[in-house]
Amino acid sequence: MMKTYQKFVAGGLIVALSAGVTFAYATNRVDAGVGDAVTVGIRPEAKISVTKTQSALGMTKKEVVYVFTGADGKENKVVVTDTLTNPDALTSLSDITNLQDIVNVKGNESFTQSGSDIVWQANGSDITYRGVSQETVPVGVKVTYFLDGKEIPAQELVGKSGKVTIRFDYYNNRTEKVNVGGKEEEIVVPFAMATAVLLDEEKFANIEVTHGRLLHEGNLCAAVLVGMPGVAESLGLSEDFSADYAEITADMVDFSLTNTFTVATNSLFADISLDDEVNLDSLSDALTKLGDATDELVDGTLKLKDGAGALCDGATDLAEGAKKLKDGAGTLSDGAGTLSDNILVLADGAKSLQDGAKTLKDGIGSFAAGLDNAKSGSEALADGANSLKSGAEEFADGVDAASQGVGALAAGSKELAGGADQVKEGAAGLNAGIGQLSAGLKDLDAGVDTAYASLAATISYNQQVLDGLTGFAAAYGAGLDAETLASLKTMIGTLQQTIAAQQQIADSMTGTGALKSGVKALADGTASLSTGAQALVDGAGTLSDGAKALDAGIGELAEKLPQLTEGFSALEDGIRQVESGAAELDTGLAQLKTASGQLSAGAGSLYDGSTTLSEGADALAQGSVTLKDGAAELANGTNDLADGANKLLDGAKELADGTVTLADGMDEYSREGIGKLLDALDDADLTTVYEKLGAMVDAAAQYKSFTGVNDEMDASVTFIIRTESVEK
Repeated sequence: MMKTYQKFVAGGLIVALSAGVTFAYATNRVDAGVGDAVTVGIRPEAKISVTKTQSALGMTKKEVVYVFTGADGKENKVVVTDTLTNPDALTSLSDITNLQDIVNVKGNESFTQSGSDIVWQANGSDITYRGVSQETVPVGVKVTYFLDGKEIPAQELVGKSGKVTIRFDYYNNRTEKVNVGGKEEEIVVPFAMATAVLLDEEKFANIEVTHGRLLHEGNLCAAVLVGMPGVAESLGLSEDFSADYAEITADMVDFSLTNTFTVATNSLFADISLDDEVNLDSLSDALTKLGDATDELVDGTLKLKDGAGALCDGATDLAEGAKKLKDGAGTLSDGAGTLSDNILVLADGAKSLQDGAKTLKDGIGSFAAGLDNAKSGSEALADGANSLKSGAEEFADGVDAASQGVGALAAGSKELAGGADQVKEGAAGLNAGIGQLSAGLKDLDAGVDTAYASLAATISYNQQVLDGLTGFAAAYGAGLDAETLASLKTMIGTLQQTIAAQQQIADSMTGTGALKSGVKALADGTASLSTGAQALVDGAGTLSDGAKALDAGIGELAEKLPQLTEGFSALEDGIRQVESGAAELDTGLAQLKTASGQLSAGAGSLYDGSTTLSEGADALAQGSVTLKDGAAELANGTNDLADGANKLLDGAKELADGTVTLADGMDEYSREGIGKLLDALDDADLTTVYEKLGAMVDAAAQYKSFTGVNDEMDASVTFIIRTESVEK
């Protein structure tokens, strides 16, 4: 008995799954209208050499009854398509029918009719014809609509929103009286009925069905409903076992509904083969075992529910961690970009400093060469002063020659004074430039420290991200798909290389690192250069003062020259001043030469340090680009990881929801399905139920046609009920 019921249910689902093909046929064939000419191609004439007669059961009649109804299921029109197969290629086929307005829909064969008898001139071909029936079909469906719990006519529901319920009440008016256990019983000729309803999921949400299932494809949801009206009652089973209705409940907006299709067939019952010697005691034992197995299945679904909940919790933690990792990777990528941009600016500045240091070094070389020339001039000045002194002593003998010498000396002293002023101004400018250079180096040293602190923080963040990725791979790697795991490993390797490159750059920016050492060497060289420049300024001042004193003395000498005879003592004083100025000039030039040597050494150190700084800045720029690219790749990888974690979380939630639904369904199946079935069969007389089932199977086998069938052919009938659409 239990296996027979399971076959009923399985058969109903098969009908539902095959309904799509039947719907397409119904739509394409019956919508043309009864009486319209429908041409689908004329077959070639059969080549028949002899006349044959209709043989017993060699021909079959396949009948499809199309029932067109309003949106509420109320019958409007019945159109029937009959197909007579002709396996023996007979010249004529006889049939029985109650149809009107008969049309041959697949050929041009003619027919003659007398009452319900119809004879087709088949000429060896199959015949498919269609007509209209005035008879009432034995099965049907009543459709009722509810909005927010209140019944509402279908057309008034169009365009409204709320919670909608669509109820399909199946009925079966075809009954037979049979003798069961010596008692007359009334049973239905059994039909399995399946309804398909297409719902747009952009309008319908939270869809639920009673006595059916849901199939999803894109934005469409197909609700497949199954019913077997009157079967449970005919078998004497309780109301809990009845399948006379089905419902769809959903939240919807802007209501509209396309045509619904219901397929009804009795072939599922007609094909059942019952064993006359069935052992009902064995059946009872089997039902008991089925109940025990159901209890074990319920326990298993509860354990599955707990496991799915744990998986969902773990997936939630993974998704949260992946989001934090994604945010951190984004911050790292932004910081790496900023660092790369600033490092490029530092590299350009270091290059400019290197060029300036080279120019300074070359200029100091030229300045040192000029000091050598000035030294030669000062020696010549000293020799001239000595000669002047000798000449003064011989004044009496060479007054004219002394006058000429004083004129030349005056011109030379003016040039010397002008050159001394230029040297003084140049030394002052050089000293100011060195001060600016020193301040710039201090800013550069502070910038290197700031860059080092930023890079150290970045390395720390990267290490935290690496530790998080490594821990995640160890904890959840086994549960990831191969593509996600490979991506995760690539991110870990890239981050390890990035941290190593960053650490190398950081080492060059602190302690004895190349960049830090270069900046320190620049600072030391600048300090030496500043000392030499200050000495140069002092020596230039001394030179300028001496040159001015010399010029003043020579001028005074020129004024007094006409009175040389009277002012010889004044001339001696002037000569001594010239000697003193020449000595001071020589001393200043010596100081300048010493200072220029120190300045040259400092400029050399500055150039070497700026070269080291430039090379370190270039290496730092390259490393920062690598860091930027790695951080971007890490950010992309963490995005993929976050997406994968979210998909895993969504899947885990769906699994958890599904296992909850499964557990609830198994519990309901145990209590409301198998439990009530066992209770019902325990209370029922299994022998009576079995005999009624046999009578129903016989009744299904005997009901072959809606329009009629003669005794010489086998037949089958299927009903397709199409409701009117509910639209504006």
